[in-house]
Amino acid sequence: MFTQEIKRARSKRPLYIAIGFIALIVVIVLIVPMPFTVKSTFELVPVTTVDVLAPRAGAIGEVTVASGGVVAKGAVIAKYDIAAAEQQLPSLEREVEKLEALPPVASPNPKAKAAVTKAESALAAADLALEKATTAAKGKQTPALATAKKKQEAATAALAKARAAIGLTKEEREAQLTAAKSALQAAKAQVASVNVYAPASGVLTLAGLEQGKEVTKDAKVGLVEDTSKLKAIVKIPAGETIVKGQGVELVVPQGKYRVLFDADAKGDVAEAMFDNAKGELTSGLKGEANIEGTQRSIVSR
Repeated sequence: MFTQEIKRARSKRPLYIAIGFIALIVVIVLIVPMPFTVKSTFELVPVTTVDVLAPRAGAIGEVTVASGGVVAKGAVIAKYDIAAAEQQLPSLEREVEKLEALPPVASPNPKAKAAVTKAESALAAADLALEKATTAAKGKQTPALATAKKKQEAATAALAKARAAIGLTKEEREAQLTAAKSALQAAKAQVASVNVYAPASGVLTLAGLEQGKEVTKDAKVGLVEDTSKLKAIVKIPAGETIVKGQGVELVVPQGKYRVLFDADAKGDVAEAMFDNAKGELTSGLKGEANIEGTQRSIVSR
């Protein structure tokens, strides 16, 4: 009798073990937090953008980098049209030299004043014609441009001759010399400041930077997105809590990228910045995000 009871107890031992194992699994599932992921979406944005500002006023003669191109800091992205300024330099230099060599008179010749006025008007018209011919030539040497140059040079010489005939008082000579030197320096500054440079490395987006277009000083003509680091803006599903250091997997055609959230969620989004030094991804890219979390147990709810 006693032996039979022992045999029956032994036969039930595997069943008890199995039941205990199952109970242990249930307890673990109910009490121990289990990992899980929540699907969402994201969009990549640049961490840093730098505005491209026009260094001076003037007409753009050439755009050397297309919008959307990658540039290095200091690269030339456009050039000003300096043809007119270059053409004016010789005549302006001669004007300064002649005024400096012109001796002042005590009393100007009144009969020559009309000739000076006429010569000044002729020079103004010649300057305007040269400017128009230069713009129309678009950097090429055309017959019309050559003719305009000759007329402008002749008008400059005629004015100098008329002024020499009328004579200038010391005050008049100094005033004209100051104006001539100012015009010369302005032309030299335009020739020297021909390039528009990229203020940073990254992807260039142009805004109003076109060949032949006039721009004002400090006008925003584009921006450079620094793509060496990008930031994923992840949409947070309703009811989920995101904290700093939590992981998220970004799924894009190029592959999967696991990154960490930089801070707790702000509203319905959270940000995760990551290194993009190889330039594999671009700003504006959208994709699927698998947010890594920990499922809270039933007991802890």
